[in-house]
Amino acid sequence: MILSLGFASSSLTAVLLLKFGSGSLSCLRLGPKKKIVLLASLVFSALVAQAKDVVIDVRSPAEYAEGHVSGALNIEHGEIAKEISKSNIAKDDKIVLYCRSGRRSAIALESLKQLGYSRLENYGGLGEARERLKPAAASESPRN
Repeated sequence: MILSLGFASSSLTAVLLLKFGSGSLSCLRLGPKKKIVLLASLVFSALVAQAKDVVIDVRSPAEYAEGHVSGALNIEHGEIAKEISKSNIAKDDKIVLYCRSGRRSAIALESLKQLGYSRLENYGGLGEARERLKPAAASESPRN
């Protein structure tokens, strides 16, 4: 865990204080080139930490009602380019797509790529998505 990052302008060095799990502190002195790389890494890490994971079921509402991955949004594959902006999903969020077999989620993935979304994954069909997202337990709506 990073505790502090300080820059000394006169010597063009940076001091990075790290705290390890045991509570011990370590201090690293960095030269100007490493300082820039470190700063870029910290900014990237902060941006990625703000990104969220989103699961989208691209099947029809009727299929979604029969059973879906818990917490999944339902946006039909043919409407995803139009509807995604209404869902407060950022272009750097990780988006997991699934359908019945993987065909419609592949089409949706290509649509989202064209819109500038970059962290996209096609998990195929509902069964495969449930298996891959097992820690986020899948739910099925009760059938009457």
